[in-house]
Amino acid sequence: DSCLTVNNFKFDDIEVDQPVSEQAVYRHSFNSDGPEIDDKFYWLMGCNGTVSLKFTTPIYIWLLEHM
Repeated sequence: DSCLTVNNFKFDDIEVDQPVSEQAVYRHSFNSDGPEIDDKFYWLMGCNGTVSLKFTTPIYIWLLEHM
């Protein structure tokens, strides 16, 4: 097993860990052994996963709405 720890999300030197942890979705694939699942993002990724974060621009407006 391997995993990747993700931290220090920043936009223009502004830490956005809180909105990322609330808004990001982790999609995990089981190498065709099962269906893909969407889960909360807990700052860890497996080798068969992707993290999606939907945001709008300008980023400052998005930050104000989600912080």
